[in-house]
Amino acid sequence: MIDNCWKEFLANKDGYDAFSFIYNFYVNDLLSYGVSLGFDEDTCRDAVHDVFCKILIDKKKFLNVNNKGMKLVTDIYSINA
Repeated sequence: MIDNCWKEFLANKDGYDAFSFIYNFYVNDLLSYGVSLGFDEDTCRDAVHDVFCKILIDKKKFLNVNNKGMKLVTDIYSINA
C-alpha cells in the first residue's frame, strides 16, 4: 500500500491525498526514532515537518530512491545532528 502511495504522489502533480497517507504512515515512527536519539519531542516534530515540507516542495529527489523509509530516517538524523 505505501509503495503505491509513493508512486501516486511522485507521479501526480496533485498527489496530496497520497502525500497525506505517506506522512501519517511514517510520522510516529520518525518521531520515536528522533526521541530515541536523545532529542526532545518538539525538536523531532520540527525535523519531521521540515523533511516532509522539503519532500512536498522538491519531490523529484525521491524519484530514484529505492528505500524511501530509510531515506526519511537519514534525513531526520541529518536535521537533528
